[in-house]
Amino acid sequence: MAFFRKAILVNGATFVGLVIHLAQTVLLTRILGPAGIGQYSLVTSALMLSAQLFTLGLPVSLLYYCQHDQANRKAYTVNGLWATAVLGLAGTGVLGLATKTYSGYFGPLSWLACGVGALYVLATPLSGITRNNLLCDIAARKLSLMAVGSMAVPLALVAVLATVDRLDVTTGLLCFTVTPLVRSALGWWWMRNEVDFQIRPSRDLIGKLAWMGVRLSGVDVMFLLNSTFSIMLLKALNPNFEDLGYFSRGQQLAMAVVMTSQAVLPLLFSRWAALAAEHATLNLELVMRFLATFSVGLIAVLAVGSKPLVLVLYGRPFLPAVGPMMILLPGTMFFLLSKVATQFLGSRGLPELSTVMLVVGAVVNAMLSWFLIPRMGINGAAVASTVGNLILLVSLMATLRSRFGVRLGRCLWLTIKDCRGIIKQLHWNGSHVREPQDGLPQVQ
Repeated sequence: MAFFRKAILVNGATFVGLVIHLAQTVLLTRILGPAGIGQYSLVTSALMLSAQLFTLGLPVSLLYYCQHDQANRKAYTVNGLWATAVLGLAGTGVLGLATKTYSGYFGPLSWLACGVGALYVLATPLSGITRNNLLCDIAARKLSLMAVGSMAVPLALVAVLATVDRLDVTTGLLCFTVTPLVRSALGWWWMRNEVDFQIRPSRDLIGKLAWMGVRLSGVDVMFLLNSTFSIMLLKALNPNFEDLGYFSRGQQLAMAVVMTSQAVLPLLFSRWAALAAEHATLNLELVMRFLATFSVGLIAVLAVGSKPLVLVLYGRPFLPAVGPMMILLPGTMFFLLSKVATQFLGSRGLPELSTVMLVVGAVVNAMLSWFLIPRMGINGAAVASTVGNLILLVSLMATLRSRFGVRLGRCLWLTIKDCRGIIKQLHWNGSHVREPQDGLPQVQ
């Protein structure tokens, strides 16, 4: 199967998973209400950030080394599993205590809620290891099944709990943790025959994975911090969980621009890491203009239908979410294109450049948030996020131009030639693809 068709398959499955996840969050939002969903969003933001921090980037490091040193793939995989499990267990204990201890910030939570939520910190990196093992081979069908299955099971659980009137913040966190657990189970089933536990953990290999992981994960940590920063700072400056609930729902709908394209980014990392520099640059420009064109269309649809969409999905109590959603929409496109740029820099062995740019964007976001939230409330947080994402994208594009000759004019809109090439690939059933001179794989 050609790479483009694999990307379409995985991204299509992820879109189905996104729709399923949206149905899950609609049930949670309607039942928990503004204050409940605000607390849930705050806790889950902390869980996602902690899971990223405690992995030391081992899943993405595994993907990097399996592409660059395939002869030692089994050794990297086993060492990555052991190291991730140990770090995940440590993170589970730390976060469980933190969410219970700082109840003034996170709100009242039972020990059960803290423990269930903290389990996410262990399950997520393990699911990342198993998923990236599939990404090494770009196993599109298995990745697609994982994307859909990991969302369908939590939705079923949420529906059952709602039916028996047992859906609250605690059980909502349980459903949240089920997603990486399902991914881990499916991934382990498919890779179980490839894992040789007779290979003993190696301090040198783990150190090598951890060092590259820290370099690469700096980007992921900063991206996740940028996406969750507004919620966490909003709670620090405004103790009202209701406002947090409105902002989180507006942000979730706006982030549909990013989520619908999220699955293809790791595939691109895997592909770019194996391409010559000149071919990778042309391919990057094609991907950028494809996603830019797609994002503009999706933003227009979401902007026109923002109020009806909020009413249908969340109900009239959540109408205050429309304002921040409209402000966040352009920022999410900047965010998506920035993620593509950082994936490219990471695949070329330059993740530190992305980290520096992300720090600049986060500082701008923090300064603007500190100034605007007390004056504009949730709309101020949305303005700060969008401006921070714009500055991030501009700085990354300047870096790509100076380092790789990426041309901004070739990153904006799909051309007729691009569309013809895409259609040609969708209809092609051959067995060999040679690397192009214009960014698209060519059929021989």
